This record gives sequence, structure tokens and C-alpha cells, in this order.
Amino acid sequence: MLFVNWVMRRQARKSEFYLLKSYFLGHEEQSITFKIVLTAWATVISGVMISIFNIGHTVDNLSKLKVAASLFFIGATGIAWISFLYSKTFNNIRKKIELMGEMHAA
Repeated sequence: MLFVNWVMRRQARKSEFYLLKSYFLGHEEQSITFKIVLTAWATVISGVMISIFNIGHTVDNLSKLKVAASLFFIGATGIAWISFLYSKTFNNIRKKIELMGEMHAA
């Protein structure tokens, strides 16, 4: 009976550890996603501003706006794609941690 209690306590500690690990992974995911999106938006906005101000004077304003809009669209699409890939990666990691916790709890 003593051995059974020891095994049960050990399994409970392991499942608590995996739950805690999953919790911290969620916070890390939010932090990294926020940093990626913030950096990407700053890059997109600065790229649009540079394209508006540095295009030669021979090009009319409508063409400047088209270039800026296309850069903005490409940047926004890139941000969405990167965010999607990171969320998919973190979801896979979270599932593995939860499966490990379930295996140790069983």
C-alpha cells in the first residue's frame, strides 16, 4: 500500500508539473506573438513611409500611394502568415505537453 501511495503522489506531481509547463508556454506564446506583430507592424509602417518620401520627384503622387498601399498589403499579409505559423507551432508544442501529462497521469 505504501508503494501505491508513493506512485500516486509521484504521478500527481508530474501532472502538476506538466500543467504548469503548459501554463507558462501559453504566456510565452502571447509574449512572442506580441513582439513579432509589433516589430512587423513597425517595419511595415516605416517601409511605407520611406517609400512615400523617397520615391523620385518624377513619379506622381498617385503612383507613390499605389506603391505604399502595395507595400502595406504585402507587409500585412506577411504578418498574418508569421502569426499563423507561430500559433500553429505553439499549439503543436502545447498538445505534446498535454499528451505527456496525460500519459504520466494514467
